[in-house]
Formats: sequence, structure tokens, C-alpha cells
Amino acid sequence: DLYMIVATHLSIDTDATAIKFYWGAGSYLSSNYGYDVVSTVVGAAASKVTSASDDHVKIFDSITGNATGETHSFVIQFNNPNHTDEMHKFWWQGCGINTAAKLVATRGMAFNTSQAAITKMKFDSGTSGRNFDASGKVALYGLSK
Repeated sequence: DLYMIVATHLSIDTDATAIKFYWGAGSYLSSNYGYDVVSTVVGAAASKVTSASDDHVKIFDSITGNATGETHSFVIQFNNPNHTDEMHKFWWQGCGINTAAKLVATRGMAFNTSQAAITKMKFDSGTSGRNFDASGKVALYGLSK
């Protein structure tokens, strides 16, 4: 089975804010996330953000824009969240408009060392007072054999 989170037109009310991702069971995991994100802005070299052990996963690094039209969309894929015999892995790709009003593409992968079943997920900025605008949509899809 394969699951997908599809996020469209996400925007944060403050420029240069990361979009962060968390998951857990009962409570959100607060440590042992590993991730690797590569971002490419039109006309610029790719940049990379990575962490072997963090308290979150970055889907977009601190490149988000908040002006009209500066939104971000992405698809995250992952295996069955009910599995308890392996670490959960996530991989994604997406694009958006950054603080300089240029197109940026992002792709990445993440895991957590916990093998507990996943019963909840969330996105946030990880920064107090920075919020998502209401225009974005997030949907969860499941594909089975």
C-alpha cells in the first residue's frame, strides 16, 4: 500500500519561514527525525539542508514567501502507517514561489527511528506567531492493491 499527502497553495503569513512536518502516535515525536531536502530556485544553484537527528522534518526550508501568489504545493508519499516492524520513510517533491518571487522546486526524504504505528501528522512553521493562511488545502489519499 502507498499513501500520499497532497498539499496545494499553502502560504505562511511571514516571509522566509520553513514548512515543517511531524508525525506520531498519541503525541507527536519530538526527536530522532532524519531528513535531506534539496531546493532549486530558477536561475540559481541547488541548495541542500540535511539533519541526521532533529525534532522536525523540513519540507521547504526558510524560502517561503507570503505575498499574494507566493504559495507552495507538494506531494508526500509513504508506506503503510500501521506498520510496527520498520522505521517509517517519507519522500516528496513540490514547488512554490519564494521570497524573491521566483519558482523553487524541492524534493526530499525523511524518516524517524521510531517504529510505532503513525496515527497523526501535522504541518507547522515551528515558529510561534507564524501561521498558515486559510487558502491552502491538504488531503490524504491511500492506494491499495
